[in-house]
Amino acid sequence: LLMKLYVYPQNKNMYDEYIEHSNPRYANSKDIGRELEVHTYENAVVLGQCKGWRTEDGINRFSEINSGCLDTDNQWIKDSETHFGQVDDYQIDTPIEYVDEEVLYGGFIIPHYGHFLTQSVLRLWAYFKNDYQGNKIAFSAGPGDIPQYAKDFFALAGIAKENIIFVRKPTRFKKVLIPEKAVMPDWGYYSKEFLVPFHKIRDNENIAAGTAERIYMSRCKFGGKAHCFGEEAIEEVFRKNGFKIVYPEMLTLEEQVSLMKGAKHLAALNGTPLNNGFFAYPGLKVWSLSRCSSFNGQIVSAYLAGYDAAFIDVYYDILPVAHAVGPFVVGVSKELNQALKEENLLPGTAEEPVDKYFAGWIETYLANYLDDASLAKLLSVCRDKKERRMLAAVFSLYAQKLTWLRIWWLICWKLSKKEKKQKYKMFYKNSKNIKKTMEGLKESAGFIRSQVAKTINLRITPELIFEIDDSLEYGEKIEKILKELKNEGSGVNEE
Repeated sequence: LLMKLYVYPQNKNMYDEYIEHSNPRYANSKDIGRELEVHTYENAVVLGQCKGWRTEDGINRFSEINSGCLDTDNQWIKDSETHFGQVDDYQIDTPIEYVDEEVLYGGFIIPHYGHFLTQSVLRLWAYFKNDYQGNKIAFSAGPGDIPQYAKDFFALAGIAKENIIFVRKPTRFKKVLIPEKAVMPDWGYYSKEFLVPFHKIRDNENIAAGTAERIYMSRCKFGGKAHCFGEEAIEEVFRKNGFKIVYPEMLTLEEQVSLMKGAKHLAALNGTPLNNGFFAYPGLKVWSLSRCSSFNGQIVSAYLAGYDAAFIDVYYDILPVAHAVGPFVVGVSKELNQALKEENLLPGTAEEPVDKYFAGWIETYLANYLDDASLAKLLSVCRDKKERRMLAAVFSLYAQKLTWLRIWWLICWKLSKKEKKQKYKMFYKNSKNIKKTMEGLKESAGFIRSQVAKTINLRITPELIFEIDDSLEYGEKIEKILKELKNEGSGVNEE
């Protein structure tokens, strides 16, 4: 597997740990190395959509969407666990219907295209084995309509409608056969069996191969919650290099499969669009452009499908963001230009686009996080609601009141209390022109404080102190020196 990294220095260790399995979290992220199994349960119950608790990083979290199966005594069957984990607190509020049939358990129909491809069809490999071709498949489903992409997926894979049962309320079957998941969540094992239904669709003779060999899947016309600023510049770089620009949410599943059958090079911001690569023929080159600092999970897909993969950082985080929520600021990074250069492709104009999109970004950020519980997690350095409101108010002022102040790659690293809560220190990442920016901030500190007082109701409005935080820059410098010393040491040993 050819895998290249074009990532920011602070991220390299994270990817090395995964590739080398040096971090215990990733130790089991490898091919399972055996045939997957199918386990049989007599008189088992298939649940519809239900709520429950799951464990994530050692913390119990409530999940609005989950499902699975119960045994004959209505106890949880661990084999049926979804990506969202075990349902510990399920309730059966309606009589359990009985169906005198033997079914394969397919999993849970997730109403999200990307997660459907990576989580809803993890057990579907078993249907295409000779021993189970005659079985119907039971999928847990929510109360809404089954998404069209799910119906199309099953149809293109050759599964007749009459062989699929969508279970919306608890239903007991004569026998439930539960195949092992072909991919274990949270960086666990994986099996090539995962690709079986995708290859069935790819090999469908009724789907013609597309003519474009280079494809960039853009999110520029995506209307979802995860807003992205700056992708137009990236899109233009790929356009001038002969990539066909497509907007996957405007295409049918069959049209996306057709594109993948003819593709040799696929690029996109990491996330749902790149999952279409599962439909491609061997040898596909995939460029996954990281839109935030979170670990790029597309690396698992690369191992699964055997891509020639490159992971390229193009994000410019202002504050921490969740991968699924955003908002994101992206641009043509030096790392992207390096990847383009090595492919003999034309580079773009590298820029730090933060100040260009700052006002729109902060407005979207506040809309996503200000009243959301996730703000506490993302801004974990802000220990209480008052601190978070203080930080949000100051950033809101940047967007609404202080547009005259030129903001250059400004990052608030932390907010700390000082002298019995009467003062707040705000630390900013050191960068070019930061001194000029800090002068402007200090001159306007009184004005900012007065505006904060109007924005949030505090008995005493703390004094705001702005300082430069050069700890990251210092850490990068130390890392560089250590690397140079290591290289010098290697040279001495070789001689």
